[in-house]
Amino acid sequence: MPRLADDARVIITTSGTHDPAERTGFPPPRHADARLLAHPEQDAGIDLSSAVAASRAFYAASKLANVLTVRKLARLAGEEGRAWTALAFCPGQVPGTRLVRDYPAPMRLGWRLAGLLARIPLAARFMGVNRPRAVAAALAGLAKGDLRPPPGRLCAAVRRGAITWPDPSEFARRDDIADALWRDSAVLVGLPA
Repeated sequence: MPRLADDARVIITTSGTHDPAERTGFPPPRHADARLLAHPEQDAGIDLSSAVAASRAFYAASKLANVLTVRKLARLAGEEGRAWTALAFCPGQVPGTRLVRDYPAPMRLGWRLAGLLARIPLAARFMGVNRPRAVAAALAGLAKGDLRPPPGRLCAAVRRGAITWPDPSEFARRDDIADALWRDSAVLVGLPA
């Protein structure tokens, strides 16, 4: 933080998978406890299924942690009088990425097929997926400042090729969880809490 310019833009990638209201098919995170996420063997409530545990802890929970980090950073900017723009950026579903590289072969094949179909703009819109070019343009616009969030908005998401400004999930709006994540993450990386 001391090295950030007063008008810095901090954009952290997230995903709607952390929000049960999004109904993405991913199991929602149980918590955003940095200590348990860093040391899952200490988590008494961890899922026994490795696929569920990976989806929950290493994807959905990490994306929740990213939104919480953005919220905490935005609050700190206000407290310190800095003009930082802190945003959580969700690219949405972008076929053609390696997101499902460890999934079973039928799912990988389906994702690859979706990627081929998504090259057709109308098909991408109908399928509710984003083309890589649309996501890249949105991210570049946010990073350069050409796209600016409406007042009070910290989440940007690409949906059907267009930028949207959704509310954070219910869990991600909790300041107590954001504060604990910030504090515990600092300790885990050797910084003062």
